Amino acid sequence: MCYTNAAMKTMPGHILDRNAVPIYTTAQAARYLGMPADTLRAWVAGRPYQSGGAERWSQAVITTPETTWREHISFLNLTEAHVLSSLRRMHVSMAKIRKAMLYIKEHYQTEHPLLHDGLMTDGAHVFIEELQHIICASEAGQLALPEVMRCYLARIKRDRHGVPRVLYPYTHASTAGAPSLIAINPDILCGAPVIDGTRISTAAVFERFMAGEHPHAIAADYGVAPDAVDEAIRIESRHAA
Repeated sequence: MCYTNAAMKTMPGHILDRNAVPIYTTAQAARYLGMPADTLRAWVAGRPYQSGGAERWSQAVITTPETTWREHISFLNLTEAHVLSSLRRMHVSMAKIRKAMLYIKEHYQTEHPLLHDGLMTDGAHVFIEELQHIICASEAGQLALPEVMRCYLARIKRDRHGVPRVLYPYTHASTAGAPSLIAINPDILCGAPVIDGTRISTAAVFERFMAGEHPHAIAADYGVAPDAVDEAIRIESRHAA
């Protein structure tokens, strides 16, 4: 889905930055990130759960645009979900993540704490880099010097103000050596995944592959590396699974 400038201007809050426009359904975003759609829905909308024989409500952890389009999220939300899913893969508990997000919101006045450009993790806590120290955000500001993991943050390209502009989603195992050949940019093809540096959508590549064309022939026709075509096919194959 892609909204026109006119539609953007009529949205609540007069959202004009494409990064904040709700262009993805939660199901679509979950496919791009390779995660269960129900999990992403819970992160952006909350969900009920049972505790002590009573039904309780788990609050959303990602703040979505206030629009009339239900179950739609923005590129910023997509990037937040990428960070959150990475933290969960590293076994950071939701309790610690929520505590850290509250700290970051209060101390850095941001509605998108997961996108703070100093965010890091050691697999147990969430941290903010500040003045050559690392503030342990999930322990309310205690100083710590942990060994941190930054590989997932390297897949977010930011502008000079630190605002996320491009996301390089994982197409397979989330490892430091995973290639960054597929890009999601809200300014290109309405935020659909493309081969990095082009306007060639992964969906177009996959359609040709499913029609029987060899990946090397597709790569030659588009003038891109065969590895990029392989990555496009991989991400779309995952979506089709």
